[in-house]
Amino acid sequence: SRVILLDALKSGDNISAASSACKAISKFRSASNLIVKRDDFIQPLMAILKGPNVDLARLAAEATLIFNYREIKSHLEQIIKNNETTDLAKKNAIYALQIRPDRETILLLIELMDSSNPVVSSAAIDALQEWMPIGSNRQDWQKIRRDIERGKFDVIRERILFSQDKIQKLN
Repeated sequence: SRVILLDALKSGDNISAASSACKAISKFRSASNLIVKRDDFIQPLMAILKGPNVDLARLAAEATLIFNYREIKSHLEQIIKNNETTDLAKKNAIYALQIRPDRETILLLIELMDSSNPVVSSAAIDALQEWMPIGSNRQDWQKIRRDIERGKFDVIRERILFSQDKIQKLN
């Protein structure tokens, strides 16, 4: 089944197979240690993130949650900071950061707000708004950055509170 999943991820012409593979991998998020040689999945997932299909890229981003942030950090940063990478790929990689509940990803998103690439900067600001809707005021975000670095800010708690507020507004 592992070989089938890898082949499906690498099949650029079969979006439904790649989509199904991403969904299957995502189901192992809480038991990722059961996946043999899971590092073999990093490159195919990153290739999907670089691709033109946004829906498939989002599924691939969700599948990357089987890895801890340090395992895929360099891959995501390479997509975001490489001048030859498409703007869409950069947005997909930033989405992969946005959905991660790691303080390191919030710190990177705050750093990316100051990117010279307007697409990266804008996408980082949008991603941060999903964590806390405080706008794009860099001073406010720098204060949050300092609080995170000092351990005075619980990223997960803030995300849960914001999500609860969104749900209440929808109801």
